[in-house]
Parts: sequence; C-alpha cells; structure tokens
Amino acid sequence: MRKVLFVDNEITMKLALEIILKSQNDFQVIFKQFEKDALEFVKENEIAVIVCDYNLESQTGPQLIKMAKERVPSLRTIVMSGEDIQSIRAACEEAGVDLILSKGNLHQTLIPAIKKLLET
Repeated sequence: MRKVLFVDNEITMKLALEIILKSQNDFQVIFKQFEKDALEFVKENEIAVIVCDYNLESQTGPQLIKMAKERVPSLRTIVMSGEDIQSIRAACEEAGVDLILSKGNLHQTLIPAIKKLLET
C-alpha cells in the first residue's frame, strides 16, 4: 500500500485529518509533527505523497518539500494552508509543490487530491 506522509505541528490539525481520512483505505497514512522527523522518515521509507502545512515549526512547507524532493525527486506534494492561497503560490511553485489546498475545505478536497496525485 502506498504511503502518504502528513506533516503539521498542530495537534488539532492532526485530529481533524484523522477524521477526514478515517474512511479511506487506498493509502497508508503516516503523521509526523516535526520537519526533522518527516525528513528522516522520507529518507528511510518509500513515500508516494507528502502533505504538509504551509507554516511549520521552524520553516515553511515549501522549504520542507524542497528538501524532501532533493532526496526523492519523484515525490508528489501538497501544501495545506489557512492563509490566502494566492499569497503563498509563488513560494509553493518555486519549491515544486504539486497542489495547494485551503484548510477551509479539506473535508471535500483532500482525499480526491491525494488520489489524483497517486494516479499520476
């Protein structure tokens, strides 16, 4: 089963994601709270998709994605944000982010977005 890694330093977001993702069985879900742990996991495991918050503990999601893609160039990526998507688009594009999702409607967009990336 393909692995999808979620990185968000907010515990409440992890709980919300668990609720959103509980009904799916197309991929294995792994949660990491800190960037260092996420990068270590990417280094040691085969990950298909990484989904991370734009604002992390010590860096931005695009910065984390750029480092992860240096290790795994084929990695597919999603950044979630509660901010205005247009205000973060340039940083995400520069880092090679595949999709940007608004946290406001993750309950509708997250699973279809992950499945789309797993198909490509």
